[in-house]
Amino acid sequence: MPRTAQPLPTFLAAPSKIGGEISVTGKWVPTKPGGHFRKSAESKQMLDEWEDIHVGAMADNGVLSTEINHAVGEDAVLVHHVFANPEALVDYFSSTATQHMKALTSVARPQTHIVRGTRIPTEV
Repeated sequence: MPRTAQPLPTFLAAPSKIGGEISVTGKWVPTKPGGHFRKSAESKQMLDEWEDIHVGAMADNGVLSTEINHAVGEDAVLVHHVFANPEALVDYFSSTATQHMKALTSVARPQTHIVRGTRIPTEV
């Protein structure tokens, strides 16, 4: 297959810089799963709770980005947060996340979580 040289779109051509950001991606599943394409009542409650958390996270200082996605073909939610620095991460988990933990864990449980960053203090 022949390749043609095309310029990159502007948003891909701009140089990027990795700073002190920390990203956390996690998978949550309902306590009573429905199935591959059938969502349970707990799944709906889990998604509603994550939507509330999303609103709170966007208001937190130091939360640069937050998104929630229903996993395709699974009764699960994938959540991704990007924090400006370790202090913002600690602040979010000690405020917004703590406020929602009881309601969230009554309908959902965490599975795999991935934490990424170039400088993550061991105490975080």
